[in-house]
Amino acid sequence: MADLSVQPKGIETSVVTDFFDMMFTSLPHKILMPDKFDTAANELRRRFTVKSDKDYVFRPIYHKRIPADGFPHYAESIWAKIVSNKDLDLPTQQELLAQYRCDEIASVALGLFTDAVMPYRSPIEGGRIVDGLGPAIARARDELMATFDRDASRYHALVYKRKRAELMRAANTTLATFYLGQLKNLGKKALSDFSKDLNERLNDTIGSLGSLNGSFLEHVKCARELAGKYFILQAEAICLRDTEWSYAEQLSQLWEEIDEVATRRRGEEVSKMVASLERTFIRDISEPLSKHLNEPSSTMWARVIEDYKAAYDRAKEKLIRRAKSGWCFDVKTSVIRCRWSSCQLGPSDRKLAFSRFRCL
Repeated sequence: MADLSVQPKGIETSVVTDFFDMMFTSLPHKILMPDKFDTAANELRRRFTVKSDKDYVFRPIYHKRIPADGFPHYAESIWAKIVSNKDLDLPTQQELLAQYRCDEIASVALGLFTDAVMPYRSPIEGGRIVDGLGPAIARARDELMATFDRDASRYHALVYKRKRAELMRAANTTLATFYLGQLKNLGKKALSDFSKDLNERLNDTIGSLGSLNGSFLEHVKCARELAGKYFILQAEAICLRDTEWSYAEQLSQLWEEIDEVATRRRGEEVSKMVASLERTFIRDISEPLSKHLNEPSSTMWARVIEDYKAAYDRAKEKLIRRAKSGWCFDVKTSVIRCRWSSCQLGPSDRKLAFSRFRCL
């Protein structure tokens, strides 16, 4: 007890044998070994009756000069001091034993559990998705708790329940690293699948102008839904019961990354679309422009402007049609006109014609 309690000042390094003499003995079984029991009992009796015995109990050094009729009161006063001393409040022996044994059992079981789940760490940290991770770690945790329950449930009930909860938290903490790592890899895979799926959808629907026929948003929506379903399905599969694990943050991050990819790809496709329309515009205006410039007349510039406006309106109409079909971009007419006004002219006639074009 002296080793377990808070010791008074000055005797912090004391041990129990500094204050108590302790002897231990055992007796043979009275029914199975009656003769040996009687012999051992007689030997034990000597400790109380024979003063010359080396293990004599009532040594003079123990005498406190307390009269026999005053001993009950003396013992009572000693016990009152023990009861009132809060430093001596210790768990019961049953609880102490339960704590020790439960800790010991948990340590052994946790070691086996760690050995079972550690092989998954390397592939997850390497960026791979471990197939069947959810059932595997759930099975490992169930085996851990079953081992602990089998060996520890016979000890003090409250201690057992407390230690079981501690073991469950320790196991969940270990498995949480695998869960988060798997979520990270699932997010990367879902984003990669989205990009590939979107590219395939875009490539399969390229029209004659080198750009998409149909709604870009529809393609994004379909690819986004497939990527999200994959991530959610896989994330649900690795969620364990009796945990507070959530993939909401990772899913939100995935949506943001998908939107970034979609926005970037939309910009690329719009640039391709505009470039394709520019080439079509140049083809539409080059021949009539060259013809008008090679046949000067008083109506030359009026015809040039008329042909230019017709080609420009046709290209602009196609661009607006694309914008309204689900591409969700703004058609900045002034910028497009400026680009098309200058890009279609050759070196010999750009300077001559530009002064007329810019006043459109």
